Amino acid sequence: MNNVSNRKCSRKKMMWVIAIIGVVVAVTAIFISFQVIRNNTENKIVATVNGDPVYVEEFRERLLMQKVPVQQFFREKYGIQAGDGFWESYFEGENPLKTAKEMALNECVQIKVEQQLGRDKGLVEDISYPAFLKQLEKENKRRKKAVENNEIIYGPVEYQKNVYYEYLYSNMKIALKELLEGKEIQFTEEDLMSYYEQIKDSLYRKEGEVKILKAYVTYTDENRNFSEENRKAALEKIRQVKLKMDQGENIKNISDSSPKGESLKVNFVEQVFNEKTAKHDQQSALELKTRARRLSVGEISDIIEENNTFYVIKCLEREADGYKSFEEVRENVKSKFIDEKYNEMVEGLVKAAKVEIVGSVYDRINMQ
Repeated sequence: MNNVSNRKCSRKKMMWVIAIIGVVVAVTAIFISFQVIRNNTENKIVATVNGDPVYVEEFRERLLMQKVPVQQFFREKYGIQAGDGFWESYFEGENPLKTAKEMALNECVQIKVEQQLGRDKGLVEDISYPAFLKQLEKENKRRKKAVENNEIIYGPVEYQKNVYYEYLYSNMKIALKELLEGKEIQFTEEDLMSYYEQIKDSLYRKEGEVKILKAYVTYTDENRNFSEENRKAALEKIRQVKLKMDQGENIKNISDSSPKGESLKVNFVEQVFNEKTAKHDQQSALELKTRARRLSVGEISDIIEENNTFYVIKCLEREADGYKSFEEVRENVKSKFIDEKYNEMVEGLVKAAKVEIVGSVYDRINMQ
């Protein structure tokens, strides 16, 4: 009797094992099928630009880059926070996914016409995305082998796909601009000087030097310990100093009435703000510099609090603001001039480009 029962149990266990194996096989088959479908989809062409293909994977990289900007756009315009169903929803007739895909396609078209220009100039032979992937694989193998051989490499041991793509794209644009200079992009010295006049207000303003006398009291001790009592005492001291300065009392005659040995000492120091000190000022004396630049010669500021210190400042001297000379910034002007002309050229190529979208592929692409 027991033997019969044991046989039945064994059969049941075997059936369960077979069922589990069947489920695993089915799931694996589905996963493999999904991967095959996805790979086939990634290898498909979503559009052509002057006959050159834009692959789904290539397009998807640009699409994912639009995710944050599009979310921000809809948040600012409609007060919408991205959540479930966001990309499929419509807000006053606007659809986030459609917007993102249009932006991604525009970028793909621009990049492709630049790559075509680079190919025409002999900078690159094959501008297809599969060729890029082969180049990426080759470069990463080279880097890995170099590291194994203790050779010096610059940059990462292994490039991520998007990083390497941008690296090649940026370098190609730099090389293109160098090739176009003096040919498709021509200019004279007068052109550069005229361009300098157009952009100097926004890019080349030069702040005049300002010299101040500052009276200050720091209310933390040598270990940077803070107490509200010290802060109140320091504030009262600087108020007395400001009162005397406002009354026209000579700075040299304003003495510190603190008892000997008291830590809250009033200090008087001259300070200059100019081009040479600008970086330091930005980091450690921004509020002081801002206030100083508002003062006319002889004018005294209100009390300023910055970095655990109270200040009163008086403007001693100041130069008028001006501009960096053309000679100082000529190379920068030239670079920006070439950038602008290059962008105009690319815009023209984009407008003239023949773009054909493969609707059956384009329409199926989502943000997943």
